[in-house]
Amino acid sequence: MVSVDRDIKKRWMMFALVNLLLVILIFGALIAGFGAYVAVEQRDILRDGVRDYAESLASLGVDGIRAAMSGNSALVMDSPEYRFALYTVSGGSVMIETEDDFLERNAPILGGRAGVCVRESIGGHSFETYTAVTTSSQTADDARYYVKAFAVSDSLTQAMDAISINCIPFVIAFIVVAVVFSFVWGYIAIKPIMTDYVKQKDFINDMSHEIRTPLAVIKGNLENVLASP
Repeated sequence: MVSVDRDIKKRWMMFALVNLLLVILIFGALIAGFGAYVAVEQRDILRDGVRDYAESLASLGVDGIRAAMSGNSALVMDSPEYRFALYTVSGGSVMIETEDDFLERNAPILGGRAGVCVRESIGGHSFETYTAVTTSSQTADDARYYVKAFAVSDSLTQAMDAISINCIPFVIAFIVVAVVFSFVWGYIAIKPIMTDYVKQKDFINDMSHEIRTPLAVIKGNLENVLASP
């Protein structure tokens, strides 16, 4: 390996650092973007499902929803991963009806606004919820009815937490590999420059040495001439 001059070392370090920065920015952005894309896609699938389920229930009306609560609807059997509750708003009070033991025990509030997916924490669990407006067959009834569907998103939340935790050693390993790769790549790229630089420096040293000898002879002769004109 050729001897590396201090100036070449500085250039090598700068080249390696620039490469390292580019590698981290490019590949780090790709990995982070892919992870975010997968997480958002899974969340959207879950939200689409709970929205469609809530809208399907809302289309049944209050009577159909109450029938679904008693198990007389295929919607309950076809969608075991979803929970739902019927909310009646009348005179400033809100009453919740549900056959789900978990929802009945925790009595989640209606909250939010209809037609929007919301992430809620209920009883220590994470849910994606959707509220839809439904109607009653009682024409004289001035109450407002809402059906709210709940989809458990604990697995999605836990997966995101696991990704956040497990990505730490991966990030460390990625940085180590990127550092090694950048310095090796930098050395390979700058090696021809290093070789030419050293050759040029050796040429200048040899040339100055070769010129110095005749100059010394000329200087000695001139000194003799000056000493004895």
